[in-house]
Amino acid sequence: ELLDSGVIDARLFQWSQELQKQRNIAAHASEQKVSSEDAHDVMDFVIAICEYVFVLNKKFGDFMARRGKPITVAA
Repeated sequence: ELLDSGVIDARLFQWSQELQKQRNIAAHASEQKVSSEDAHDVMDFVIAICEYVFVLNKKFGDFMARRGKPITVAA
């Protein structure tokens, strides 16, 4: 939905897909292991995506609103 509405781009969507895969590995009993390095990367990605979606989008919207300009999203 975030990709379809233009809130995130294809790269952030790909990150989210990888996060979901790693989350599933960690959340369900299996023989697969998540390395410490991968776990750190996953946390970095989660923080980056959340900051982009919830913090930076709001700041950009506020910035554009002060200038009386609408936010345009490339379709």
